[in-house]
Amino acid sequence: MFTRKKRSGIRLLASGAIVLLGGAFSLPAPPDRSDLIRVAKFGSNPGNLNMFLYIPPRSFRRPAPLIVALHGCLGSASRYSLAGWNRLARKRKFYVLYPEQKKENHPGLCFNHFLPGEPEKGLGEQLSILEMIARTRRKYRVDPRRIFITGFSSGGQMAGILAATHPRLFAAVSIIGAGSFRCEPGHYGIRGFLLCDPKTGKPLPTRVGGGPYPRMSVWHGEDDKNVPLEKAEEAVDQWVRAHRLRPEKIQSRDLPGGGAYRAYPSGKRIMVESVFIAGMAHVVPVHPPACGSDRDQYYSGEHGYCYAKSALRFFFNQGR
Repeated sequence: MFTRKKRSGIRLLASGAIVLLGGAFSLPAPPDRSDLIRVAKFGSNPGNLNMFLYIPPRSFRRPAPLIVALHGCLGSASRYSLAGWNRLARKRKFYVLYPEQKKENHPGLCFNHFLPGEPEKGLGEQLSILEMIARTRRKYRVDPRRIFITGFSSGGQMAGILAATHPRLFAAVSIIGAGSFRCEPGHYGIRGFLLCDPKTGKPLPTRVGGGPYPRMSVWHGEDDKNVPLEKAEEAVDQWVRAHRLRPEKIQSRDLPGGGAYRAYPSGKRIMVESVFIAGMAHVVPVHPPACGSDRDQYYSGEHGYCYAKSALRFFFNQGR
């Protein structure tokens, strides 16, 4: 279902995807990616994706975490790196894997999560990303218990799908500007996590659960016109149900400047959290110069928060 939002000859879907409305358009010029390593061969690559890696300059004595970072529509590996992942990788000692969409797969460079049947396990772009992870694990000293995935917009949708379909691979997931798994006629969701009624498009909650699933962090701007806030709220609800958490134990607080933080614990561990930021649109929050860059205003913005740093705190401080 389309939103009413239009920009530069492009229509944006509620899921974070975009489709062309006709006419020529140009993508924003990508930032320099000379610090990224392009890997040409990593498997069968049925999704026809590009693979980029960021490897900190110093080798690790011990197996290190791996962050899988998925850009959004009109994005690229270098554009999502502006969130601050590479600088944090040098400081905190981890690898960053950037799957990248090609224009021939989607003219707006969205990951194709929204097609009927695409969210099923082991297909197309999903398999390409899994092959990238496997190749990185073979080549570098990756800690298999500390593989995390994050994504913005359509990349956030794909990150959630991978976390739901391969829950034992990822320790935790963090999405921003993304939503739940769509339930619309003709779109069947993910078997074992969420199944949609093909006639009504409504979820069948009896199919939710089964895990163990990775922990989930959901970030969203309350002024996001591309992906409505209720989509993020639906994602939180889906993961709370998947973890079989008790909503009455919710921990909540107001954020400085507006917005709200909510956490859903199991014992002493936060299994699901949400960060909804007032005044923020469809961007990744950065806090330069310490964290990220806001020179690409289409993709990132200064809102007093550093999404990448906060995601790492959620990833690393909770264990598995």
